[in-house]
Amino acid sequence: MGAKRRACFFILLAAALWGVVGIFVRRLSAAGFSAMQIVAIRIAVPAIADTLFLLAADRSSLCVRLRDCYLFVLTGVCSFALFNWCYFNAIEASSLGVAAILLYTAPAIVNVLSVWVFRERLTLRKGIAVAATFLGCVLVTGVGAETRLSVRGIVFGLGSGVGYALYTVFSKLALKKYSSRTVTVYTFLFAAAAAIPLAGFDGKALALFAQPSVLLLSLGIGSLCCLFPYLFYAIGLSQIEAGTAAVMAMLEPVVAALLGIFLYQEAFDIRKAAGIVLIVAAVAAQRPRSEKQTSAGS
Repeated sequence: MGAKRRACFFILLAAALWGVVGIFVRRLSAAGFSAMQIVAIRIAVPAIADTLFLLAADRSSLCVRLRDCYLFVLTGVCSFALFNWCYFNAIEASSLGVAAILLYTAPAIVNVLSVWVFRERLTLRKGIAVAATFLGCVLVTGVGAETRLSVRGIVFGLGSGVGYALYTVFSKLALKKYSSRTVTVYTFLFAAAAAIPLAGFDGKALALFAQPSVLLLSLGIGSLCCLFPYLFYAIGLSQIEAGTAAVMAMLEPVVAALLGIFLYQEAFDIRKAAGIVLIVAAVAAQRPRSEKQTSAGS
């Protein structure tokens, strides 16, 4: 497997793991946590676990220059923590469907920014893929005429899309100087420093951690839905264009939709099926061409 194909595999694996977050969110919410507290748990667990692991196994990955800390402020606070905060505010102000659609404006934003920041080419093929994934997300999330809209919801929704897009852009910049392990762990640490004060953990919320099931769910959402996918995404992002990675990561809503259908008996209709097909087709179109194809086209 070539380096670019391996990178694409890691991006798709990250997207699939992000797609299962709904399972943990539902159960932690049922246990009594608020949405922002769940975000803080999702960020704090990998921040602590990854730091302890690297202290024991690879301390060199924790070595960064003080003047480069701004990179992790950008990845952790200005993108990762920002898009989570905006996303949950958008859900409260509008609906889950509207918030998801506005979040998934991210690939378009990434591709536009990548032309300017990384001098990537915005090709017709990539433009069609971005449009197809966005339309697919609209269909998969089932936004219709009855959807509740508000100015506040739209503003926060677009803010989540911008924050989500900036994570890819800022991570790409950080990966020029540091390894994927270093970028990931410091992103979590800076994001946790921003998210935990916003979560408002009180005595009642902290008491929930005495339950073994809550501890297991916290470890699950922190490792399976945050630590591993963001590490895989950083590994993949170091090998392929930011715009391509952003489009491929849109496999996430497909995984989430399929889990909803099979685990929670959510409705499945022709519109949702069409959305899944559009997203999968757009993601498949991003796969790197083989060496034979490349040489034939050159």
